[in-house]
Amino acid sequence: YRAVTGIAAPPGVGKTTFSFQFGLAYCLDKPFGLWSPAIGGGGRVWLYNGEEPHDELDRRFLAACAEMGVQPHEAASRIAYNSGLDERLTLVRQDAKSGELVRSPDVDRIKTRIRQHGFTLFIVDPLIEFHGAKEDTEGFHAIGSVLREIAHDCDCAVLFFHHTPKSANADTAAGDMNAMRGGGPIVGVARFVATMFGMTAKDAEEYGVPLKERARYVRFDDAKANMSLVSGEPQWWIKLGVGIENSDDIRPADNIGVLRFQRLRAANEPAGIEQTLARANAR
Repeated sequence: YRAVTGIAAPPGVGKTTFSFQFGLAYCLDKPFGLWSPAIGGGGRVWLYNGEEPHDELDRRFLAACAEMGVQPHEAASRIAYNSGLDERLTLVRQDAKSGELVRSPDVDRIKTRIRQHGFTLFIVDPLIEFHGAKEDTEGFHAIGSVLREIAHDCDCAVLFFHHTPKSANADTAAGDMNAMRGGGPIVGVARFVATMFGMTAKDAEEYGVPLKERARYVRFDDAKANMSLVSGEPQWWIKLGVGIENSDDIRPADNIGVLRFQRLRAANEPAGIEQTLARANAR
């Protein structure tokens, strides 16, 4: 709590899917990948998505519930989500007369809503949809200051997703905190930074994944951790589709993408004790 976390990822890698599943794991004390529930339990989550319409967010929510093994009515009491297409919130904006960056009045509305509903995790996806500033040093410094203010004043955790430069990929930028577009100022505000990228051809060869299957894999790498150690190994996730049972007399049920943790081992990596025991049991 009172800390800001940033995840850098290119468009289309699975940020929104990840945010829903991560939010459910947090608020319902579920394990997620290599993460375990925090001691003392999680809390309520507010997820604000600036790109998707609300009906699409509903589908993402139902798919995440199906994958995480939770009932939607149970999850709905712990997680709330909004579409920026219905109500746009901004963190900073440029004054029409002076051109100077100013703190948006929406910040106080955000803080009031967090306090009223007892949210302890506020997720912003993606950051570009929540500011009216230029993506330069001054702009990102102002944006970062507001995110830190929300986390501190509301005693909550803030998680934002931000795009990477167009040229970035896993071969060049996985695990690099500077993969976050805008770099310095926004990275400096975040206590934790991670990256998400699709699997490259080099990754596929290293982990023994057929090239035609690599588009289904996503890697998650620690990039910065002020309060703990950075892990040197990526976490791997595979994209799957789940039915959400919303068929009617006209349309079949939607099949929506989810992420599922995968244990991948590099071809040159020594076998761990789990793999050794598994092979021994099989023999």
